Parts: sequence; C-alpha cells; structure tokens
Amino acid sequence: MEGAGLEVMRRTGLVPLAALFAGRVALAAPCTSPQPEAGAPLRLGPGPAGLGTVPEACPANEVALHGFAAALIDEPDFYGFLNASVALRFRAELGEHAWASLQMPGLEYWYVANATVEAETTEMSAGALGLHSPWALSNDLQIAPYLRLLLPTETVYENAVRYGADAGTAALWRTHRMLELVGGVSVPLLITVNGPAAHTVVIPSLTGEAWFEPWTFVAAGAGLGIRARFGTEKSFDAVDPRAGLRFYFGGGTRLELGALFPLWGEDRTDLVLAASFGWLFEAGAHSTGLR
Repeated sequence: MEGAGLEVMRRTGLVPLAALFAGRVALAAPCTSPQPEAGAPLRLGPGPAGLGTVPEACPANEVALHGFAAALIDEPDFYGFLNASVALRFRAELGEHAWASLQMPGLEYWYVANATVEAETTEMSAGALGLHSPWALSNDLQIAPYLRLLLPTETVYENAVRYGADAGTAALWRTHRMLELVGGVSVPLLITVNGPAAHTVVIPSLTGEAWFEPWTFVAAGAGLGIRARFGTEKSFDAVDPRAGLRFYFGGGTRLELGALFPLWGEDRTDLVLAASFGWLFEAGAHSTGLR
C-alpha cells in the first residue's frame, strides 16, 4: 500500500509538494542550511571597502579574495570611467553572539575619460574593520546588527583624507530549506577632510534578495536595493536590481559572481560586477546546525 501511495503521489506531482512542506516544517534554526554558509547577500556595492553593502546575517570563519568593477559609458557627453579593485576580507567568530570582519586595504584602478582628456591611476584602497552580533528571533528569522569603521588608507586623494563608518542590520528569513530571504539596512557615513573643509555624506540603503538553493553545490539569487544621499550632497542615488550565483566546490571553498544595474537616480554608473573566491574553514559549524 505504501508503494502504491508513493506512486500515486509521484504521478500526480505531489512528491515535490510534500518535500516542500517537509522542508518548511523541519527547520531547526535560521542559519541551518545544506550549504556551507547561510544568510549572505551579494557581496557587491558602490561604497569604499564594502561600506554600504549589507553584510552576512550568519557567523562564519572565512578568508576571501574580493574583486570589484564598475563602468560608465556616456557617449553623448563624451565621458566615462572604469573602476576596478581587489582586496582580501576575513571573518572570524568571537563567540556565540559576535564575529569580526576585516577588509584589508587592496589595490584600486581608475580610468577616466572626459572629452579629449584621459587619465588613469592605480592606488591603495580603503580597508574596513567590523563587529557583528547575530540574534535569532525565531526558528526561521535572524538579525545581525553591525558597525564597521573605514580604515583611511586610500592614496587616491592627494591632499585629503576620507573617514567613515557604516551602521546597520542584516537579516535572514529562511522560508524553506531551499529558499532564504536576506537583506537589511545599511547607513554609511563618509567624511572627506581637505584642510579646513569637510565634505560629509550619508548614504542609507535598503536591500532585499531571495536565494534559491536547490543543491548543496549551487545557489542562485536576485533582488533589489534602494539608495539615497544626504549631507553636503542630497539626491536619490538609484534603484539597484541585482543577481548572482554561488558555487561550492567542497572543503569550504566558494565562488560568488554578482552583477548590479543602477537605475532611475543620480548614480550614472551603467554596470557593477563583483567576484568573490573564499574559503570557509570549519564550514558548517553554524550553517548546518552541527553545534
């Protein structure tokens, strides 16, 4: 009888529905995942050292190499730029309710063309040090307030120094073992000091993404971000549609590819691309619920 019942469910398409329901009720914790990590939005954004990008909502021990590129091509105004950077980022658990993040200063390349004038330079980029505190609000909802401080190591400014901080909250809502909603709020503050003058800007953003995890070795995500700008400058920056893929190769290694497309705002950037290759050591200690 059991075999006949399963055959009926298979033929009527009820097996996937039953699996979906089973996955929904079997959740044990927000960061429980068949993959090596959980609660991670796309690691791309327009701010220095990742400021303005909502970080992970779940703890992990990780070292990763992040690459970033942005481009603008404005043929009618004879203007364009290409910006690319690469840097190392670390995450380390500090206990049950805290972890630290560190993005090391890296290399940053700029190429700018304005009419007949062209310029390019390679400089040291900024770094960032952060403290994150995860809190599970229910079996499928977790938040992680955070504070990150900009390390003022940029050499692109000849006579100025840029300082900054980013405070916000990352969030994870696991609706099913194969589907998680991630995002949060980020409020970076950037202050550029040039002698007695200071340029201050606050760039609050709201981000939401959905990640589908059909297998342990791949995940696909898409979402939307909204950015504004206040302070010395005031504007609506952009609506940011984004999409990405993650691949897990075993041993805690991960490759993430992402793209962002700023629309309908003062940010004229055409395209932002990012790639991250990381190693999650002790992978699964939190994300698979082994502790």
